[in-house]
Formats: sequence, structure tokens, C-alpha cells
Amino acid sequence: ALKQKKKSLIQYLQIQNEFEDIKNKKTSLQSELKEKDDLLEELNLGIRRCRTAISLNCSVSDIISDNLIIPEDKLSKVIGKGGSSLKQIESDHKVSLEISKLNNQLTVLGSAESIASAKSAINQIINTSSDDFELSESTIAVLIIDKGTLAQDIQNRHNIRIDINKAKKTCKLIGLIENLPTAKHEILSLKTVKKVVSFESSAVPFIMGKNGLTIRSIGDDHHVLIEVNKEKLQLSVLGFEDGVKQAVDSILNIISENKEVEEILKIEKQVMIGCVIGSNGSNIRNIQSMFNVNMRTEKGGTKDKDKSANSSTSASAKETKSKNITSHNDIDNLYITGTASRVLAAKNYLTSLIATYSANSETLLVDNEIMPIILGKKGSRINQLRLEHPLVNIDVDDNTIRVCGGSAENRAAARASLDEIINQNLMKTIVCENDIGILLKSPKGLDIRQELLTNLSLNVDIDTENNIIKLRGKQENLNKGIELINDFISNYQILIIDLTEEDCSSLMNIATSTSTSKDPSDFILYPTKYMELSYGVEVFVNRKENKLRIRGSDSQIKQANNYLKNVLSGNPEYNAIYLSINPIFYATIIGKAGANLRKIENDFNVKVDILKSRSLIRIRGLSKSINDTK
Repeated sequence: ALKQKKKSLIQYLQIQNEFEDIKNKKTSLQSELKEKDDLLEELNLGIRRCRTAISLNCSVSDIISDNLIIPEDKLSKVIGKGGSSLKQIESDHKVSLEISKLNNQLTVLGSAESIASAKSAINQIINTSSDDFELSESTIAVLIIDKGTLAQDIQNRHNIRIDINKAKKTCKLIGLIENLPTAKHEILSLKTVKKVVSFESSAVPFIMGKNGLTIRSIGDDHHVLIEVNKEKLQLSVLGFEDGVKQAVDSILNIISENKEVEEILKIEKQVMIGCVIGSNGSNIRNIQSMFNVNMRTEKGGTKDKDKSANSSTSASAKETKSKNITSHNDIDNLYITGTASRVLAAKNYLTSLIATYSANSETLLVDNEIMPIILGKKGSRINQLRLEHPLVNIDVDDNTIRVCGGSAENRAAARASLDEIINQNLMKTIVCENDIGILLKSPKGLDIRQELLTNLSLNVDIDTENNIIKLRGKQENLNKGIELINDFISNYQILIIDLTEEDCSSLMNIATSTSTSKDPSDFILYPTKYMELSYGVEVFVNRKENKLRIRGSDSQIKQANNYLKNVLSGNPEYNAIYLSINPIFYATIIGKAGANLRKIENDFNVKVDILKSRSLIRIRGLSKSINDTK
């Protein structure tokens, strides 16, 4: 028995040793596994860094990491369904996110800027809360009508999201905790009502209108929600009190109309006037009488703005188009009310009538300034055209003329008469500078005005306030008139010269002689008069602004300007010199009240300019007189 125990002990020790070996191997393997897991995690981190660097277009060294602890109750929101929120944040902010579910730690990889924006987005999710509460049907209605305009406005102002469950009559607000109470208070403070209207089954089609048009129109007009229960023969109107009251009144009015329907036709304004309404409303009255319906028109919107109404507009008419022409193609609404069968018959008749009218009409677009000429005084000219072409209708609206009815030849003849008026009254506007318009109106422009008016038969409108000249007439005469005006402008250019106060004062001295001499040398002391006589220019001195203006042709102005510069700079060749004299002697030279200076000027027949700012004296006159004066 002892040997057996000894043998068992040896076997136990062997097994114990083997077990220890296994434990050591396990520990070694676990250590190796951890090392490999660490390497794998480091490799994954490196891959994430590389991917993030690629998305941010930067180097891997610029990628940093940061950690966030996510509260347990916000974890699902941050992750999103199937990780959708994390993926969205990664995509929006160019970061890589990894969350540890062991400690709810979120690791963010990216640039400093992208990490900051991602963390801001995550914190917004964490700080977002919700509030559920019940709402009345009428309050829900005002929130969802008009495509949810009011709800959208509240969402934008409070930076929240509104989810409305119409079936459960509940409202859920989602957003930052601090924003929810004010938004909730505003919604609960809305003053809304609900009104129920009962009706008979026969009134259903008239309340609803074609495809629900009538009931939708009432809802849109009064900003209310209208729910119709055809089984109970009731409708509910929900919204703000005033809108509900007005909508209910409209519905009750429809019911009282005893099975009446209304159709709307959208018709071009010109067609409405010329075809549907007719002269003094005769057409529309006949149609109402023929089908026993009521018809009314209403101004609508604009279709195909700035597009030609008729592609066949002639070249002459096209020439009249300018910035003053606006092609409207206005669309008006025609409302037809009556029993369904009568309204349908009237509608079909009108559709056929309009198609025929449009196929037998032409439209001209006319310059706004030419239209009064076509119309004539109190419509005399357009009425004369109508008398000359009795087989067609000539309708006028704003800057549009429509010729319709009759045969193609009749319309072409009327069109030709209109084109002739237009071609004889084409417009051209010339924008001129300075006071060309004033000159053109003055005696200097008499010859050119007579040429334009008499020889070229042009109408001339000179707007001196806006410096605009408008010509009206035939194209070939317009071209000649423009050439004449351009030639006139070229001969009356203007140069404005800035002067010193001293030079301006010197030039203000005008000849006191009553001589009517035209010899420039007689006015050598008076540069402005000398320039006018020598170079054929007009000279004006503005003492208030210290400016001198020379008017004439380019060559004349150039010569006059050259002369003036030399005189003012003391060039002896231009009868002027500079003297540099100590300013302490200026008072002596001038004398009491200028007596000495006047005596010098009179004795030697010169002009002496004291230029104190430059410490110079300028003497102007004939060479001998200048030397004697010096």
C-alpha cells in the first residue's frame, strides 16, 4: 500500500509539473496575443490616420487625436442607427471616430480644426433634448398649413425641430434644452379655433369644386385647414379665428348659390380685350346671354416676360425695340359661373373662339415714345387707321398693338400702315457732355437746328437738364442728323483748368477800353480776350472755384491752353516775365490802397501780378514796356 501511494504521488507530481508547464505556456501565449493585439490596434490607428490625412489633404504628422466620454443615455444618439450618426459626422467634418463600448470613450482623429468642429457637433447631439406635449386640432392646423410655413418659422427662430403627429394630436420639440421652453410657450399661446359646417349631399361637388379647387382656394385664401367628411356631410375649418370666420362665410356662400360651379380660363390680356370682352364689352355680354352664365375678369401674372409676342414681326417694327419696350404677354383670369353644363358649353365655345382669333391676328411691340404718335391726339390717328382698314380690328394696350380679323391681305395692309408710321418716327438718343445741349439751343446751334428740322425733317428734343438729344424720323435722316450733331460736338469741346487763386484773380482783370478792335495785339494785357480773338475759343473764368474753362475745337483749345501756360509761367516770348524781389518791398511797390501799383501799370501800360505765395512778381505787356517797368 505504501508503494502504491508513493507511485500515485509521483504520478501526481508529474501531472502537477505538466499543469504548471501548460499554465506557463498559456501566460506566454496570452502575452504574445496582447502584443499582437497592440500591434494590430497600432496598425489600425495608423491606417485611420492615413485615411484621415488623405481626406483632409494634409500630412500624417498633422493628424492628432482627442477623446470624449459619451454619457450612457446619449450613446445611441451619438452612434445612430447602424452607426449612421458617426458616419455622418466623419463625412461632414473629415475625421475618424472610434468608440469603446467598455468605457463609452470616443476617440477622434483629425486636424485640430476638424476635431474641434466634430466635437462641437457631438456635443450638440449630447445636449439635444426633446419635449412631447398634446396640441389641439386647430393649433396643429395652423402649424401645417401653407406647407408648414409657421412651423418652419418657429423652427428657424428657436433653432429646434418640430415633429407633429396629427393622428395622436401631439407635438414633439427636439433641440437644445435651453431653446425648448420658449418654443413650446409660443406654440401653446397660438389662438386658434375650429368650426364645423354641415351641408347636404347635393352640395358636395360645389363645395369641393373641380378636383377640389374651390375648397383648396378657400383654404389658401384664408390660411386655414379644411377637412371634409363626406359620410357625415360635415366639414371642419381650423385655423386662426379671423381666417376661420372668413373661410366659413365663403363656404356658406357657395352652398347658398344652389349648385353653381365656377371655371377659370387663363387668357392673354390682348386676347381678353380684343376677343372675349370686345368693343365696350359687347362680346362678353353676348356670351353671357348666349349661355346664361356669369363671367368676370381678373388681372393675373406675366408670362414669357421680355419675349416677342409674334415671331413674324417685320424688320421695321424690330427697329423700334429699345430699353423702353417691355413685352408682357400678361395673363388675365376669366371666371365663368353657372350650372355645370352651361359653364362647360361656354368654356368650349370660348376655347374655339380664342383659337380662331389667335390664328388670325398679329402683334407689334412699339417703343413707348412712338406709341403716342401712333395714337394721335385723343386717339385721332389710330381711329383714322381703323377707318382706313375697316375689315380688321386694331387693338392697343400699353406698348402692344394687335391687328386681327379679316383676311391675311387685310391684316398685311393694316400692318403696312403701322410700319410706315413707325419707320417715319424711329428714335435715336444722343448723350452729350457738359453744356452741348445749351449751345445747340443757342444762336450758335441755329444752323444745325434748321438743317435737322427743315432739310432732314427730323423732330429734335434737346434735354439740357439731362444732357440728352433725342431725334425722331426716318432711319437714313437719323444717320445724317447724328453725323451733324457729332460734328457740332467736336467743334465745342471744353477744357477746364484749375488755377491758383492769384492766377485766377489776374485773369479776372478785363479790358476797360471801349475799343471794338478785333486785333488780338490790342488786348495783350488781357489773356482771356487775347485767346478768344487769336484762337477763336470762348473763355470763362470761375472766380469762386478758381477754374478757367476754354470751349472750342480740339486744336483751338490746345493752342489757347499752350498760350495760357506760357503767360502764367512768365515766358518772355509770350509777353510776360517773372521778377524775384524780396517780399519786404511788396508793400512799397503796391503803395497805399494800390496807388503805386496802379501808377506803374498806367505809366508803362503793363499788368503787374503780385504772386505772394511764390515770392514772385509777374509783369505782362509789350517787351519794351516790360523792360521799362522792370
